[in-house]
Amino acid sequence: MLMLEKLSRRERRPPAKPADVVAAKFAAAILQFSADFLKTQRFKHALTKGEEREGPVRDFLKENLPDWSGVVSGEVVDPLGNHSPQLDVMVFDRIRNIPIHAGGAAILPAEALLASFEIKSVLTKAEVVDSLKAATLLRSLRPFKRPLIREDRGQTSRSDQCRYFHVLFAYHSDLSEADWLGCEYTRFVETARQSKLDPSSIDRIYVAKRGLIHPARNRGVSESGDDGLGLMNLFSHLLNFVVRENGNRASAPYIQYFGRLGTGWKNLR
Repeated sequence: MLMLEKLSRRERRPPAKPADVVAAKFAAAILQFSADFLKTQRFKHALTKGEEREGPVRDFLKENLPDWSGVVSGEVVDPLGNHSPQLDVMVFDRIRNIPIHAGGAAILPAEALLASFEIKSVLTKAEVVDSLKAATLLRSLRPFKRPLIREDRGQTSRSDQCRYFHVLFAYHSDLSEADWLGCEYTRFVETARQSKLDPSSIDRIYVAKRGLIHPARNRGVSESGDDGLGLMNLFSHLLNFVVRENGNRASAPYIQYFGRLGTGWKNLR
């Protein structure tokens, strides 16, 4: 079998277009997201609407991420007692790590979280502000009692250093479809500046049937109708990140969360 590393750079380049079965898969996911979003419009109770809104994204990730991936909702806590905001979707390695609390809302140790999603029905300026605040709080966690890495891992990175991949996912935007990509990016950057919040705290912004924005690189890709191009790019970035990051990171040190267990013991002799 010809090994990939023996191929030339030209030979390693992917084809210009995705395989038909891949394109069909993401186009179908877009249609499903649209159908599920329409269903939530009939719900008046915010909690019910939120659950219905998050479910399709969780189901999509459970179906398509590697078998070792756990996909849950809840929050994250670090060894110092700092808590994240409520996260609509959290991705972790369920083979190597377990939630501190499992149930309808899971609690993960900060060392276990790989990626997270905040999911909105409609992306507005107010929602952008809320998402930036939540993402900033998430970035303040200290897994392994160390600050999060902000840049790509270098050759000297340590296994007790962590990066997170945080996505702002929306079913719709209140901005016009005309030049949506540029307008949404400008609104995001300006809102972050006005709010004095760090735009790099959000790694990707995705709006169904609109496209995907990569804020740190000032780039984006449009999604035309149901072609699923933005979702395909988002999933590719997410998959590459969680596989690479998980391989570089040590398992969660659960002993750090139990305190000094030797305290209180008595000699019985």
